[in-house]
Amino acid sequence: MRRIEKDIIFVDCFDTILHRREHPYQVLKRWARCIQRLYPRLDSEKLYSDRFQLIRDSKERIDRIGIYHIYQLLADKYEACGYLMEKEKNSFLEDLRNVELECESSVHYLDKKLNKILEEQKDKQIYCLTDYHFSSKDMGRILKNCGISFPLAGIFCSADWKATKQEGDLYKAVLKQLSIEPEHCMMIGDNKNADIIKARQWGIETMYLPHKLHQFRLKVEHRLGRDSCRRYSMKNLAKRYWKEYDNYEEYILLFYTFCVRLYKAVKKRGGGRKGLSFLQEKAGI
Repeated sequence: MRRIEKDIIFVDCFDTILHRREHPYQVLKRWARCIQRLYPRLDSEKLYSDRFQLIRDSKERIDRIGIYHIYQLLADKYEACGYLMEKEKNSFLEDLRNVELECESSVHYLDKKLNKILEEQKDKQIYCLTDYHFSSKDMGRILKNCGISFPLAGIFCSADWKATKQEGDLYKAVLKQLSIEPEHCMMIGDNKNADIIKARQWGIETMYLPHKLHQFRLKVEHRLGRDSCRRYSMKNLAKRYWKEYDNYEEYILLFYTFCVRLYKAVKKRGGGRKGLSFLQEKAGI
């Protein structure tokens, strides 16, 4: 990573300073199951699908309109259907928010390398800019739970400003709010369009930190299913996919998962002769 010479640093949140252990859709499925435990009359699958249907019907980006609007629509819908009592509505809205925040916090972990670099920038102002459907206050709660150690001068979430990095208008809002010139700023992020191209259009210097391997791993687990990867052997998975597909395009995902797990198993046993003994034992040599 090159030297940061700007006085003001904008840093992206997800896949930059924070990473997920699970795909976002898996997080939302857990959220729906937790809500069902609190409100047994609701079905988790229906809650999950209704959420996405309401977002599609809104015809706007969720990180622009904010998730709280969708929560309200869910509450109104379930009250009208008789699944929710009127006196439960306020507590239901609060539970939707708190449970999702807890689910999100539980799957995120800090990018220690970038955290250490930002921790050393003591003479600079650091702001978090993120396209996210929660408020800046709630985003601060997630960052705090993940243990960032550098001081944040502020957090700008798209849901608060009704503007996004993806479309570029969030940069305009932030520069105006802080009354600063773009030549004094640097944007650090992983998204080529939102964090790099759009920032440069406003005259902001950028630092591109792609995490493609990590994102690919999440897609693999989401596509194949984490439970499937653990439950079935490589042989059985290969047979299943060979029967379902005309070509071998899916096999590379299986092979990648296998290599990652094999590497971790060998490394856990110290590598070297111990790792070789482990491989020979498993292979029956």
